[in-house]
This record gives sequence, C-alpha cells and structure tokens, in this order.
Amino acid sequence: LEYALQRVRTFPLFASGSDTIEVILPSMDLVPALNLRYALGPEGMGLRFGVSRTRNRPSFRELSPQAFDNPDSGISETGNPNLKNAALTHVDLRWEWFWADREMVSLGSFYKYFENPIEPVRVPGATPQLSFQNAKLAHSIGVEGEVRFALDRFTRFARGWSVAANGAWIYSRIELDGSASSQTVNTSATRPMQGQSPFVANARITYENEAWDLVTSLVYNAIGRRLREVGIQGIPDL
Repeated sequence: LEYALQRVRTFPLFASGSDTIEVILPSMDLVPALNLRYALGPEGMGLRFGVSRTRNRPSFRELSPQAFDNPDSGISETGNPNLKNAALTHVDLRWEWFWADREMVSLGSFYKYFENPIEPVRVPGATPQLSFQNAKLAHSIGVEGEVRFALDRFTRFARGWSVAANGAWIYSRIELDGSASSQTVNTSATRPMQGQSPFVANARITYENEAWDLVTSLVYNAIGRRLREVGIQGIPDL
C-alpha cells in the first residue's frame, strides 16, 4: 500500500502571489505483485506466471504550465496541470529452460491494461509546441522469446564466446473517453499507443575472458515504427 503526494507551484519571480498556479496530486494505491513458478521435468525448465499492478505518475514538468525547451527535440513543451496518475496492470505467462550456465531459452506472452495513460500531444500554432494529456484506456498484448547459448558446446576453439537473441511482437490500442470533444480534438479516433513499437529485436555476440577481466559484446537492435507525437485538431500523428 503506497501513499504519494505531488505538489507543484509555478509562479513568476517578480509578480504577485495571485499569479501562482498550484497543482496537488495525492494518491493512495494498492500495488500488489504475484509470481508463481511450476517446475517441469528436465532440470531448469518451468512455467512462470506473473501479475502485478503499478502506478505511473506525471513528472513535475508535465504538471507545470511553464514552457520549457526539450534539448533532444528542440520543441517547446508545456505541462498540463489537469493530468491524472496512470495505472498499469500486467499479466504474463512464460515457459523457460535454463539448462546450463549462460544458456537458456524462453517463450512468453503478456497483456497490459493501462488506465489514464499519459501521452505527449502536438499543440496547434505557428510555433511547434507539445503538451501532455491522459487517454481513457489502452491495451497491449504481445509475445516474446529469448535464447542464449555458449559456442564452446560446438568447438573448444570458441571458449568464452556466446550468442543471444530476443524479440517481441506487440499490438497496442488507445481508447479515448468517447466524448464528442475528445473525438474532435484527437486527429485519430483509433491508433497504437504513443511510443510503442509493433516489434523489438535484439541480437548479441559476446566474448568473456575471466583471466583478463574482459567482457566485450557486439549488439544489434531494431525497433518498429512508433508514434512520437499524437496529433490533435487535424494535425497528423507523427
């Protein structure tokens, strides 16, 4: 059981106190987590089930109406004092097998349910500007797999070398609140979650030498196209 309180006061340095904007965001949340593992026949093989609930809170800058320049995008961002906390429920089921040191394989599936997810949106105007808003709901479902094995199982000349790969396919959808104003403001009536790629893939080859205290890796990563900004009032999603 977790209690949290965010309080943000935004005010001009050389003006009266009447210009102060204060945001107080309290929350009392039950954040449980449960993990169960069932061992199967071969040593190191099992089924794992997990369920958890967590909170996602806006940052201070996302709550403050003061504009600030994002150094990564170069776009001015303005907070939204009306933001709410977001909640996430996560469920996953996974088959895994750890058959040797540094070697394993797993296959899993997962489902995520978001309440009031926070997303950056483009604000209409002559100068590019971003703000933040809560959507009503979001759903995400996916499958993922991972494999790691040492190459010296094939030849002794590959001692210290290992390879690993993992990947995931994710389907996500945002649900708006259904009101006429929401449907009008948001350019897209239905779309994936902002920042969520439809797939993620990683591959790695690693060399380890304990005598030299050396670990070196060559890593490859790929992600699918994802929404960077949500468009509103006719501005297209980016």
